[in-house]
Amino acid sequence: MVGIAPRPSEASCECKLLTCWSDADITVGSDWRREIERALERTKVALLLVSPSFLSSDFISNHELPHLLKAALSAELRVFWIPLSHSLYQHTEINAYQAAHDPAHPLESLRKAQRNVALGFEGTGSSQEPEPPNRIRSSAPAPSSDPGVRSCGLHS
Repeated sequence: MVGIAPRPSEASCECKLLTCWSDADITVGSDWRREIERALERTKVALLLVSPSFLSSDFISNHELPHLLKAALSAELRVFWIPLSHSLYQHTEINAYQAAHDPAHPLESLRKAQRNVALGFEGTGSSQEPEPPNRIRSSAPAPSSDPGVRSCGLHS
């Protein structure tokens, strides 16, 4: 999960607007399911990185996505989704939400320059791919070796 949380920065007096959370932050011996539930409760913006692996994840489908979509229906959070690879998203509730870019051309099908445009990095004057501002990791209980199994959210 990625979250919005105004907190003083240790390095300065400025406030951080974004706090990162992922399943990697769950400490050994913690109740991982409760930690994920707490993160979901604080989520204000859900960023879904959609792939066949994401859609086929039982934990995402049965636990995370229903919570996020219910909160979206009651205007408690906003849903943004990025098609990473071709999938059957049309047969899911995700289809009701506007994708960040055309799902007919998911990120994996684009060349680097096209991905930069799709992700809003065009016009940076740099030929290098920009570093992402935060890491986004799976919030499923067990780390997946498939990079397509990911979800995150912004929370306060």
